[in-house]
Amino acid sequence: MKILHLGKYFPPDIGGVERFTYVVAKEIVKLKNEVIVVVFNNSNKFKRERIDNIDVIRLPRIYNIFRTPLTLPIIKLIEDANPDLIHLHIPNPWFELNLLFYFLKYPNSKIVVTYHSDVVNYTIVHFVGNIIRYMYLLPLLFFSKKIMATSENYIHGSFALYLFRNKTSVVPLSIDYTKFKTNDKIKTDKHVLLYVGRLFRYKGLYYLINAIKMLSVKRKDFILYIVGDGELKNNLIDLTRKLKLNKYIKFLGKIPDKDILKYYNSCEIFILPSVFKSEAFGIVQLEAMCFKKPVISTNIKGSGITYVNINNTTGIVVKPKDIESLSDAIGKLLNDKGLRLKMGYNAYKRVKMYFTKEKMIKNILNVYKNVVKGI
Repeated sequence: MKILHLGKYFPPDIGGVERFTYVVAKEIVKLKNEVIVVVFNNSNKFKRERIDNIDVIRLPRIYNIFRTPLTLPIIKLIEDANPDLIHLHIPNPWFELNLLFYFLKYPNSKIVVTYHSDVVNYTIVHFVGNIIRYMYLLPLLFFSKKIMATSENYIHGSFALYLFRNKTSVVPLSIDYTKFKTNDKIKTDKHVLLYVGRLFRYKGLYYLINAIKMLSVKRKDFILYIVGDGELKNNLIDLTRKLKLNKYIKFLGKIPDKDILKYYNSCEIFILPSVFKSEAFGIVQLEAMCFKKPVISTNIKGSGITYVNINNTTGIVVKPKDIESLSDAIGKLLNDKGLRLKMGYNAYKRVKMYFTKEKMIKNILNVYKNVVKGI
């Protein structure tokens, strides 16, 4: 088969969807298939490269609207690729619109979708934009042969997915847990807390920093490492200085994956404080769980975060934006090493049972084969 992936970005760009796309493409290529990945570049230049036998095309990013990149029309590019199957990763408004026009021109096209998350209505502009987007997204989902959601939670929590639930199956994001191991650790005599991810609004880092302020009143023997970059970085650093938390919080920026491993290995608690349904799954939870670390996450209605992290089993789940509960959860785990070890072990078992790369690839390949065969 020749499969064309339409995504947003691709490694070395960091993100859960980017890693997922890379793992799927790499494994499908290993099974003697041809894979082309079309994404946006981080600049206004066109770039074509070969990564692990994957043909990667990075289109020039001409403009950004609320972090939504725009580029040239891609219908001709899809025509030239002539794939047996197109795998679209949503949300991706520009590619969604282009792909609908492509389908109208070639109605026999076989399209499958991984629906990673909704676009959240942060503002009235987002609300109006979503209404316009649904005018072409819903027909595209209707014409798609198969939709894959990352959790059952999201099927019932997303308006678009629920409309097409009869053609939607759950294929959780998964990882190669054997790759997430190292003996390296950072040197510190403090309890290590860890956050890994983009520094965006939906990640809830404002609330985490304020929870750290509350915790610092009670104890002084910990440090929070924040790994990642994003548009809120300077604001968050300023907030940390304003609250006089420089000795408790360290911003590490964007670091290579191989270097992140030692932070996973060194931390005692992993924290994902997200506050909006843009956080649909939280694959970084799985990465921490591979190192037998308990997770503190949030209970966002309709999100799949709690599908990964089970409250009082693999970690602690708190209400979004609840600074006091977040601080208390961190303190509870810091005070109880036995509980940390128990939850961490449960977390590791859960990854091996439900979120392995092998299971994910098998499910996706079955979808591909059935769609190509017209089943």
